[in-house]
Amino acid sequence: MHFVSAGCVHLLPQSRVLKSPPNRVELYAYGKRMEQKNTNQNESKISPTKYANIVYGLQATSFLIPFTFLIAVIINYVKQNDVRNTFVESHFRWQIRTFGGSLVWCLFGYATLIIGIFFWVGNQKPSSDFMNHFKYP
Repeated sequence: MHFVSAGCVHLLPQSRVLKSPPNRVELYAYGKRMEQKNTNQNESKISPTKYANIVYGLQATSFLIPFTFLIAVIINYVKQNDVRNTFVESHFRWQIRTFGGSLVWCLFGYATLIIGIFFWVGNQKPSSDFMNHFKYP
């Protein structure tokens, strides 16, 4: 039996194909065996790929509405077990790491901004004619 992945044809032993559960499809990516579940009636109607796309959309929306980034990472953590051993798992891992890195850099940026403002305000020289601005002509 032939198996095609990433443009390469792999020959699989017949016994390996027969041992595979009927509701799973074997995938190979970067030398690792991955499994993709076929959807059953009892499972969620939304595929793991759709969840990854939704999270990418929420992350992009976070430039305009910042709290959507938090919603995106919550979806990642809630659906993380559903995407185990699938090709979408690497996308979820990347999305979670992107949230963590963005959070660290935002905190660093805000801390630098606050320190910079205090430094700038602390080094201001008082103007001798400061009170002259408030006098009536």
